[in-house]
Amino acid sequence: MEIKAPLFLRNSWNKSILGLLQKTTLGTNGARYQHLNTREIIDDLDNPLFLTLERNNSVLGNVTFCKREKNWYIRYFAFDQIFQRKKSNSINNLNDSSNFKSKKIGLKSTLNNFFEESLKTENDCFYAYIDPKNLRSKFMCENFGFQSIGKLITHSFSRLYPKSAANIEEIVDINEIGNINLKFENHLFYTNFHPKRTNIYALKNERGEIICSARIQKAHWRIESLPGKFGKTWVKIIPFIPILNKLLNPKDYRFLVTDMVFCKDNNPDYLSTFFEGILAQENYKLMLWWIDEKDKLNDLQKKISWGIFKQFLGNPMVDVVTKFDESKKIDFEKTIFVSGIDLI
Repeated sequence: MEIKAPLFLRNSWNKSILGLLQKTTLGTNGARYQHLNTREIIDDLDNPLFLTLERNNSVLGNVTFCKREKNWYIRYFAFDQIFQRKKSNSINNLNDSSNFKSKKIGLKSTLNNFFEESLKTENDCFYAYIDPKNLRSKFMCENFGFQSIGKLITHSFSRLYPKSAANIEEIVDINEIGNINLKFENHLFYTNFHPKRTNIYALKNERGEIICSARIQKAHWRIESLPGKFGKTWVKIIPFIPILNKLLNPKDYRFLVTDMVFCKDNNPDYLSTFFEGILAQENYKLMLWWIDEKDKLNDLQKKISWGIFKQFLGNPMVDVVTKFDESKKIDFEKTIFVSGIDLI
């Protein structure tokens, strides 16, 4: 695929790409936050491809793809503030000479050409997870022909003083849970990639059988605004609210993210003990978990005491959007596989 300046394709990140991502504030309507461990996350990406817009050796825009066989995940979609309209929160077309000297290149048309050519030659589908309230994400969907094919639900599990569990073990040999992980292989967008900074835990019964297992990642954010009309005010007063300030420090928001969760017989007691034991093991108080709303584990929603943070956060939904080759048969009715690193 031919790419011409000022656009470039790279297989590895550079300091300018990292700098853009580190200063990018995510969210435009309500919640706004920054990732503080971007360097660790970007190092862990699987088969990344960086499509960059550059001027004077500086990266002004970046779309990062994780190439997962025939399904490419859009990990980052970030542009410098000079390309963002304050009123509409959308990205200005680069034909505007006040933003870019060349009148021949338009961001929308160039990216559209990239998507279309790639679907013809290299992959069957692009997919991304977006906040349906995020105006920039809405802009991407409307302008590049992405459509929603499912929703993820956000679960939060919190404990101020998590209790340890003696029968929780960290799994060193991935083969120990190999048979369990077979259940994920038929999920849509499944990938067997395991990030380097992932810990795998298992809960065993008295016979040594695994009754729960999951992967764990660590996330580190700075919260600038929370959802709702008074989101910015909440950020200022939370540090002074007892109990809540032990769970959420807006300037130093650290939490665990779990994925590939297995729970034998969908037993809520197993899962609650397991999650609380992981928090105790890792010395954290909060865990987030994103799964397809069609997943049968969602049946446990009303059977588990999720903790006080759920009362504050609720269960925000995340849209799964795709742009795909319509000549290929893709079963969008399947349960969607969610890799935790994709959402942090």
